[in-house]
Amino acid sequence: MMTTLSQQFRAPGADPLTLIVNLRRDGFEWDGIRITESTGVLISGAVAVTRQLDLRGLHERIHAAERKVESDPAGAIGDAKELLEAVFRTVAENHRTAIDAAADVTEMLKAIRDVLLVVPPGITDAAKAEAILKRLLGNLSGLSGTIAELRNAYGSGHGKADGFVGLDRKHARLAVTIVGAIAAFVLECDPKADS
Repeated sequence: MMTTLSQQFRAPGADPLTLIVNLRRDGFEWDGIRITESTGVLISGAVAVTRQLDLRGLHERIHAAERKVESDPAGAIGDAKELLEAVFRTVAENHRTAIDAAADVTEMLKAIRDVLLVVPPGITDAAKAEAILKRLLGNLSGLSGTIAELRNAYGSGHGKADGFVGLDRKHARLAVTIVGAIAAFVLECDPKADS
């Protein structure tokens, strides 16, 4: 039934009042096999990757962060930083790469950088791509560190004084979106993720 409705929704002139549309309105998606919670656009890339790789724990962390954006910006920022740590530690574990328990997120990314397959084989001008993508990884490391700073100052996880006023939803949305992009990229660059 769902497959038929899905095909109907994609057909030209389809009635927009189908079950598929209503599922999306209520925060769910039909992925061709099952009905799942939708994450909207914030971190959908990371959701798709964790679903594809069957990384349920990371998948749940992503949903937790995104659900908090509107109602608990500090919690969303805290969850986003924890998601980064979880992704970096998951990749490290896949490759038996040691990460110190006290390492910050930039140290974690540095520890796994060499195991990531960032430049695909057979690409035109691999040296140029490698130079550009090496700079990109440096920028992602800087963003990761900034997310950690944001979490320490304005996210959950550290006690705040009574009367403390935190950041808004837009800041939480930015943090969660950035983390989702980093998480998806790192997981997709892990050559052992599929296995």
